[in-house]
Amino acid sequence: MLLTVLFCALLASLAVGIVLIRTQHLHARLTMDHDLGGVQKFHATPTPRIGGVPMLAGLLAGGIVMLWAQPSENHLFWGVLLAGAPVFIAGLVEDLTKKVRCW
Repeated sequence: MLLTVLFCALLASLAVGIVLIRTQHLHARLTMDHDLGGVQKFHATPTPRIGGVPMLAGLLAGGIVMLWAQPSENHLFWGVLLAGAPVFIAGLVEDLTKKVRCW
């Protein structure tokens, strides 16, 4: 069962990643990092910054399979989702605004 969850999560993450790469011309204005100098900048060419979206898709796909296969383990899925939500939202906002704050 765990292997099925892992496979579904990997497949969903891969599929969303491929879609993001293939459609980058549609969202490049929002998601591409054209400024190659500065904090956290190490790519040689403009690169999409929204890599967390495929990771979230994998988490959701694996969680849905887990909830379907073993509903008694739903607390684990919701705990991981709630713990990761603030980090995902903060990362997505930072990726879209392209502003990194150094504390």
